[in-house]
Amino acid sequence: MENHFGKTPVTQPGSNHNIPIIGSLVYCDSDALDHAATEVVRNKLDGGVYAIKRIKLNPQNKQLNRKITREVKLLSRLNHENVVRYYNSWIDCASLESGAPSSDTTTGTASPDDKLPGAGDSVERLAPPARDANVEWNVSYHSRASAIRPAGDSSDDSSDDDDNDWMGFLACSKSSEGVVFERGDSGDVPDADQESRRNNGGQGSRDDEDEAREIQFMYIQMEFCEKSTLRTAIDGGLCGEEQRVWRLFREVVEGLAHIHQQGMIHRDLKPVNIFLDSNDHVKIGDFGLATTSNLHRPMEQAGLLTERRLAELRSLSHEMGDSSLTGQVGTALYVAPELNIPGFKLIYNQKVDIYSLGIIFFEMCCPLETGMERVKVLANLRHPDIILPPTLTEHDTPKQVHIIRWLLNHDPGMRPSSEELLQSPYLPPPQLEEAELQEMVRHTLCNPQSKAYKYLVGSCFTQEVSPAEDITYHMSLPRPSSPLLQERAKQAVTKVFHRHGALPLNTPLLSPPSPHPPSCESCVRLMARSGGLVCLPHDLRVPFARHVAWSGVSCLKRYAVERVYREKKVFGFHPRELYECAFDVVTPTAGSLVADAELLSVVWEIINEFPSLRDKACVIRLNHTSLLRAILLHSGIEEEKHNSMYAFLREVKDERHSKYMGQTLPLMSDQAMCTLIQLLDLEGPLSKVSAVFKSIGKRGGEVASLATQAFHELETVIGHADALGVKCRIVVAPGLAYNCHQYSGVMCQFVCQLNTRRGRRGMEVVAAGGRYDAMLASFRQNLELTGVSGKGLSQAAAGVSISLDRLVSALQELEEGEEEGDDTPFGALDVVVCSLGRSPMVREKCTLIRELWAAGIRATILDAIQSLEEVQDYCREQLVPHMVLFKDTETTTVRVRSWKRERDRFQEKKVNISELVEFIQRLVKCTMVGEGSDVAPLFSRCESKGSSETSSNSVIPAVTFSFVTDEKMNVTQRRRAENQIMPHLGPTLQRLSTKVQVEVLVVNVETAIIKTLASHLELNQDTTVFQKSVGTIIEMVRTVIERHPRNKKYLSKVCEEIQDLVSQKLPPNILLYSRVDNTHKLLL
Repeated sequence: MENHFGKTPVTQPGSNHNIPIIGSLVYCDSDALDHAATEVVRNKLDGGVYAIKRIKLNPQNKQLNRKITREVKLLSRLNHENVVRYYNSWIDCASLESGAPSSDTTTGTASPDDKLPGAGDSVERLAPPARDANVEWNVSYHSRASAIRPAGDSSDDSSDDDDNDWMGFLACSKSSEGVVFERGDSGDVPDADQESRRNNGGQGSRDDEDEAREIQFMYIQMEFCEKSTLRTAIDGGLCGEEQRVWRLFREVVEGLAHIHQQGMIHRDLKPVNIFLDSNDHVKIGDFGLATTSNLHRPMEQAGLLTERRLAELRSLSHEMGDSSLTGQVGTALYVAPELNIPGFKLIYNQKVDIYSLGIIFFEMCCPLETGMERVKVLANLRHPDIILPPTLTEHDTPKQVHIIRWLLNHDPGMRPSSEELLQSPYLPPPQLEEAELQEMVRHTLCNPQSKAYKYLVGSCFTQEVSPAEDITYHMSLPRPSSPLLQERAKQAVTKVFHRHGALPLNTPLLSPPSPHPPSCESCVRLMARSGGLVCLPHDLRVPFARHVAWSGVSCLKRYAVERVYREKKVFGFHPRELYECAFDVVTPTAGSLVADAELLSVVWEIINEFPSLRDKACVIRLNHTSLLRAILLHSGIEEEKHNSMYAFLREVKDERHSKYMGQTLPLMSDQAMCTLIQLLDLEGPLSKVSAVFKSIGKRGGEVASLATQAFHELETVIGHADALGVKCRIVVAPGLAYNCHQYSGVMCQFVCQLNTRRGRRGMEVVAAGGRYDAMLASFRQNLELTGVSGKGLSQAAAGVSISLDRLVSALQELEEGEEEGDDTPFGALDVVVCSLGRSPMVREKCTLIRELWAAGIRATILDAIQSLEEVQDYCREQLVPHMVLFKDTETTTVRVRSWKRERDRFQEKKVNISELVEFIQRLVKCTMVGEGSDVAPLFSRCESKGSSETSSNSVIPAVTFSFVTDEKMNVTQRRRAENQIMPHLGPTLQRLSTKVQVEVLVVNVETAIIKTLASHLELNQDTTVFQKSVGTIIEMVRTVIERHPRNKKYLSKVCEEIQDLVSQKLPPNILLYSRVDNTHKLLL
């Protein structure tokens, strides 16, 4: 590496061009130690030895560069003693001088003296901090490049998909786009040269050659394995050391299991990519990164192992020697057979690594003398019959032969996973030292009263937190939602809960681990100082079910709005916090399933509280656990495999099942798999779905019984929901398996079209729930077995959970969609009290604020702000409609300023201090009723105080509006229309009792038609008369239509709305309002 630090630029062999070397971070804080394809360096700050891998990038092919950086980012998740650590990565770039020749394939390094200006002026500024042995060094630092993040990127994305942007990458500061970290399409990336030719139109000019040219290199800092690779060990006679073979093979499997647990595939597993460190331990490295050449199909990269291909390889062996043959064959000898099917759309899984592992294990066990023999033997080994050489027999090496045949099975479903291989009896146990350690830990944990147990747990709690861990722990938290929007959403939800008679009930925060959480990986588990395990709530349903079983409650309606927690895939960060609203109904028995229908009614009422959700395409998806069980049994899946199938269905969520089913259930027949996919993908009205299942019901047996019971209960719940006024579209989805292990009956899911966290529109789950009688019974059973509770108590429960975060997003979407000046609701304060001038007037402000609080007005004092402009800015930001200004020059009066949105300015009026509280009360009432539309008269100089008092102090009943119109009205238009209608209804509403509910039907017809409807439709609050009048409403509507034939279709729609209101359990007072003549009529 001496010439890498020399004074002259390095020339690539075979090229006549010199490249000005990039000022790299490597040469600022590292000393080169050795020469290789991957450079070995020592960090000057921490003294650690690392391997630096350099990848030349094409600045014009940004899609390929993004794919490379995304894959390196995923590799940084791996942290296992048998996997090479990826610590850091960065991109260095530079511009060639005008007229300087260059080569696309030239790479090189130079001494620090040859670096570009400014590349390493300050070692302290460029170099990373010293690396602690227990801390991951995962922060990139600037060299010539600067960190690039896309505009608008926030931590919300990281909380959505657990891909936390804690590993930074550096891009050229001159680039306008840089490297963007996002999950994009993983399809083939076009060749860089083709893309360059396409951008240049296939032509070049001398002016282009004279322009400055940019070059980029990606540097990846990895763990250095200094000894050798598994290939060198195999060539050195590894097969003669059986104990070492088993030890190395176990380490390879353990490292591969960790890679697969992270959801990754190595894709390029072979002996040269398995390193051995100085202690002869395995380190899996050199993952298959994206390049222009290997983005094509794997078999195209390696070449199909046909007879012609083998002949070429044998010929090449004679011409170039055995040493070159390994590199020529490369991945072709290790690639799985399912990747060698021409014209087959590649959908492969982690079993491709298992096949490569089988080839590797064979080479570890069987000596091969020459390269040509190796190609021939491995080609026979890759045959579907797995032809083994005579030197390897089942009589002499039964375990080795069984594992090789197991791993090399051409059916991916018959190959084991890495975890299954570790637990297999054919794999010998760990060596004595590791086995003793594991046995000691297991024995210690079995006796919590022993000194060793207390010492082990105490040592866990005495660990020190490094500064890096302290800083990064909260880095991935999403941006908090607006407290005002969150409070508004919470109030709207709790209002519906109170309407249904639910009481707030919170359960304990911590609980012992339970078998009911949906995913152990996402469940947050903690350890107490005594060593016991506890869990944070994954949802609010399981802790409540445990509480109900322990308390013995058999009749209860409760609600709760609390936080739930989800563990992230990358440890060391704060768990995700989500706000959940839970509504549960506990009854002695399930009865007629009215509670299940009430869940649908509650969510539907909540959706109607949010205009942005009410106008969306909302759908209620229903399923039944018995129906799901019947489908699996009908498809031939045994009962003991149902839980794994539930987990699989939960993983795929709303994706189509056929895309994944073939890889997951390879042992099923084609006909059974086709039937299963069709039934799970089915979704539609109850009548359509039940018709498909009729053929199953005709066969009888358990499957028919389960399906019949399921459809009967689904039909009952849908009928009850319709009677409760649920107008949302309801479909039956047999593939719905959300938390199905918790439920034992009807399951429901509400989906609406909302903006996702990535800015795209899609169907988002707003609420989900179901009946969970079986979960209650399991908790009760544990109590009964221990004698804590007696037998004979009957309990049934159903509940639904609503995502408060989705409701807040809906409110935020509503506010963002409204134009400036629209009537958005005000904030948490009604009035701000402040003073202008030199005197602070603290006593006067405190006296006034006390009187405002006593009058029920939300107010605060701004003591530190003295400027009028600052006060107005504060009121705009916090949505405060009114402010009271004290001036030291005015002792008997104050100035009241209110925000007039229509005119986009504040209006001001002088008010006597003695009349101030009463005046503020009128302002606040006008703001609450009309959102500011009636404030202007209070600021008029010619206003009549008496008339203002009469109108402001009048009390009216609760009023709701329904617009019967063919035109589509947005939220703003509806609110403006309501504000315009309310003054016309004032006298009529004042004559009604405040306890009644008034429904205003706004119609587009003349006064004559309004009177006709009012005279022909007879309403009565008596139950008997009302039931009789419902049957005659249609006849009355026909009479009205005959008198007004031109409005036939529209009048039919109006009468249907009236019929729906009359058929309610507690029908409201109906008031018809004509938008044509601004007249109204109360229906009696």
